[in-house]
Amino acid sequence: MILDLGYDSYSLCTSFLYTGERFALLSNNADDMLGDWYTVDLKLNKCFILKNGNVIQTTIECNNVTDSRHEVVKRYPMPGRNWKFTLKFEL
Repeated sequence: MILDLGYDSYSLCTSFLYTGERFALLSNNADDMLGDWYTVDLKLNKCFILKNGNVIQTTIECNNVTDSRHEVVKRYPMPGRNWKFTLKFEL
């Protein structure tokens, strides 16, 4: 589920992803079960338009806000909470 809100030069986006229990291999062995998990991601964006028409876009993201510990592939853990900062110039 994704929710995207915008106001003036700001935008806020949040996403929620859920995956239920499943088998990691075709054998359907109980030892190969992967547990259910969910993640919540947030992103805030601000756009600045300069007098000369150039645009500066800043973004801050927090992925896996709840610091969920999960595996998409058995024995390969996914990252916990992580941050991303972006600064983009459009000439």
